[in-house]
Amino acid sequence: MAALLFVGALELRFLLFPVTSGLAFITFYPAVVVSFYLCGIPAGALVAIASAITGAYFFISPDRLLFGHEETLAMSTFLFAAFLIGLVFKQVQIYAEKLISSEHRYQTMLETASDGIHILDEQGNLVEFSDAFARILGYTKAEAAPLNVADWDAYIPKDQLIPFVQSQIEASSTFETKHRRKDGTVIDVEINATGIELDGKRYVYASTRDITERKETERKLQQVSFEQQAMLDNELIAIVRVKDRHILWKNKAMGLMFGYPPEELLGKSIRILYQNDAQFQSTGEAAYPILNAGHVFRDQLELLKKGGEKIWVDSRGVKLPGEDAVFLWTMADITALKQHEAQVTRIAHHDILTGLPNRLLLDDRLSQAIAQATRAKRLLAVCYLDLDGFKPVNDTFGHEAGDTLLKEIARRMQDSVRTNDTVARLGGDEFVLLLTNLVSVEEYQAVLDRIVAAINQPISLDASNNAHVTASIGITVFPFDNSDPDALLRHADQAMYLAKNAGRNRVSLFATCSAEHTPLTQ
Repeated sequence: MAALLFVGALELRFLLFPVTSGLAFITFYPAVVVSFYLCGIPAGALVAIASAITGAYFFISPDRLLFGHEETLAMSTFLFAAFLIGLVFKQVQIYAEKLISSEHRYQTMLETASDGIHILDEQGNLVEFSDAFARILGYTKAEAAPLNVADWDAYIPKDQLIPFVQSQIEASSTFETKHRRKDGTVIDVEINATGIELDGKRYVYASTRDITERKETERKLQQVSFEQQAMLDNELIAIVRVKDRHILWKNKAMGLMFGYPPEELLGKSIRILYQNDAQFQSTGEAAYPILNAGHVFRDQLELLKKGGEKIWVDSRGVKLPGEDAVFLWTMADITALKQHEAQVTRIAHHDILTGLPNRLLLDDRLSQAIAQATRAKRLLAVCYLDLDGFKPVNDTFGHEAGDTLLKEIARRMQDSVRTNDTVARLGGDEFVLLLTNLVSVEEYQAVLDRIVAAINQPISLDASNNAHVTASIGITVFPFDNSDPDALLRHADQAMYLAKNAGRNRVSLFATCSAEHTPLTQ
């Protein structure tokens, strides 16, 4: 079955897109997912490897595979995604095996489950709960032990909490509510509750899932859906009849979408909507063989309005029956949706507070930096930076002031590094610098001197308060430290702690790179 899925994906790729159109692995993704699901981990892994090799062989030219950044990234992304899919299905298998009805395995599940599992008595008191449940509410295990449902539920009226808990004993239910965390913030949660009886007493067994992000995503999607519906209601879907790629007829929305007066587009070639001849020709070559075969063609293109402004259009074409090569196209302006997708992608790869790359994007850039350093035979410095004196700022002036400080530090570091370097935030007051294309070990010092000088300058928290922090930095240098990305970060982190222990406000080089502790001056 795995082989059939692989062959089907390959054939589908040949059918959907020209060999030279890119998107080498787009049809192999579902084949890998289904293979892992239906055929198991080994078969899924074989399909993933075969797909990567085949996609590269058929749909990426050798010169682009060896030297093309986008093609190499696409292949690496596919393999990385396949690896993650395998891990996910492996974890599903492991957790499925743990769901055997025994006291020992139940306790293991209680301690390791990602959802917040908890048991309540008839008065709403916590009898037992998982670590995840305590984390969801922002408590430690010990702090959460004496809690009652009234301490965290922020949705059901307090005088109805106990009757509500008792009603859950009588009937299982899944519902959404709101919980109040220890710090006072309110989150959306989904609860699956059922009544159980243990030792002659009745309890509520419940699992809680934090759905705050999902609810926010649903709200945004509902907003996008509302906007799209409003476009349909206001006749903003462009409709056009085309023969020989010239406009025979179009509706009012067509002119409004592209900024043309009512009659100006009639009789014109649709080339007027395209950015260049190459885009116009490639779209025709892709669309019309499919349309002439009686199939629907759909694509998303970045086209031009009359004034030269670019807009994203979702276009759908079909050949009209009974007519001589006349085609009907509908077009929807999806520029807002594309911008939203780009925003979501940015949020997934960047720290919300500072806008710097987060751990996910850092891992990708570090892998690329290692590969680049290996090819160019240059050095790569991985620097782990921790602020000295940040906690007193938080304690004295509050978290808002701490956030102001972190954003200013992030800005100063970005202004101090070179264009090919990376500044990332891992969380709290911890940052990572990737200094690339270095000829010598000492070359990183010039960059660090600028960063340290910038950090050491006073930071204005508000109209009347300033703060001053310094930095302790740990460094490891590739390929002297010829480790994988995780190990390089770990080694730089270890060197940073050596700098902390040596008096702070200094740099420490990892042992394999001739360790030293050098005070940092302004």
